[in-house]
Amino acid sequence: MAVDFHCHILPCLDDGSRDAEMSRAMLDEMASQGVSSAVATPHFYPDRFDLGAFLEKRRQSLELLGTVYDPASHPKLYLGAEVAYFHGISHSDRIRSLCVEGTRYMLIEMPFSRWQKDVIEEVVNMEEELGIVPILAHIERYESYQKGSTLPFLIENGVLIQSNASHFLEKKSKKQALSMLKKGKIHLLGSDCHNLTDRRPTLGAAAEELLAAGYGDRLEEMYELGLRLLSDAKPAL
Repeated sequence: MAVDFHCHILPCLDDGSRDAEMSRAMLDEMASQGVSSAVATPHFYPDRFDLGAFLEKRRQSLELLGTVYDPASHPKLYLGAEVAYFHGISHSDRIRSLCVEGTRYMLIEMPFSRWQKDVIEEVVNMEEELGIVPILAHIERYESYQKGSTLPFLIENGVLIQSNASHFLEKKSKKQALSMLKKGKIHLLGSDCHNLTDRRPTLGAAAEELLAAGYGDRLEEMYELGLRLLSDAKPAL
């Protein structure tokens, strides 16, 4: 019951799938790897997009995907977004519609720099101010910029952490990925797939690596958490 919590599978929307046929092939590949549920998380940049226009484009993209989606063989699909952090995010009521539909969980792309105190506080305050639980996307891309106390502080305050499958597959990062997982610094997995070439679905390969390294229990815990977070979510198709 593998859960992919981060993918760019909606066609003709962002820098992910270029058309419906590519989306279909990506879903086929996910299914072959044992992925049972996937959260579609197209990029949302508040300084570039009008929220209403984005939601309409996302609806149209989902409609296009529906022409090739097979509920009998493809992973169950849920709608969300990968929301780029912005100043004032913890007070922005308008972004509630970017949570995974039917839930209070939101994937956040953080700044690729050291996070200052005000940024960290904003993320932590999202739950208290908006009732939104943030999930930090692909933590491996900015973890090295942060103070050693930053990630534990965020986790202690209810922030969830997502890591990409590639983090466990690349030789230069695999050791770090397993160390973070062992220390409880990774809660969810995502393929962050964009296409069928250099950024294809790889959750299955990552699962094999984790099993081979003796982390089968942790893998199961991540999948179970993903399913719990989606228990009240509204399937997109």
